[in-house]
Amino acid sequence: MSTPIASALDTELQQYTYLSNKQHSDITIVLTDREIHAHRFVLVLSSKFFKAALEGQKASSKIFNMPDDDPEAVVGMLSYFYGLDPHSSMGGPGGYLNLKLLAIAGKYDVLGLLEDARDRVQRFLFYRVLEPDFNSVVEDVFENEMDHGGGSRR
Repeated sequence: MSTPIASALDTELQQYTYLSNKQHSDITIVLTDREIHAHRFVLVLSSKFFKAALEGQKASSKIFNMPDDDPEAVVGMLSYFYGLDPHSSMGGPGGYLNLKLLAIAGKYDVLGLLEDARDRVQRFLFYRVLEPDFNSVVEDVFENEMDHGGGSRR
């Protein structure tokens, strides 16, 4: 999994030290349960949404509020931006974690993460088609899609 910025950073350890390192950050992402220190250039290179937002009206702000987003999904997305495995930051792989990544990637126009999450969700659903709760799992997928503009149906 390679993002534009990931190739510029040497090792996973170095990448991790850049994510949420207050000393080197120039923007703080505020979630409902925490603050994450990040870098504008990483956000701008990783997402069309952030490129537009951070080069537009919010360009001078050092705070970016994301109160409506699932904190776990945002951390996963930011980990992806920094070349880290989003599943590691979210507690390991899992179908519902991939649903969160699918929704957040669609909302913030992160194409690589969107494609990866879409593939993982498809596999997740495929292996659960015979389970009794399959209908509720499918409903969860579509509710996430409708809530975030259907980004994964491109």
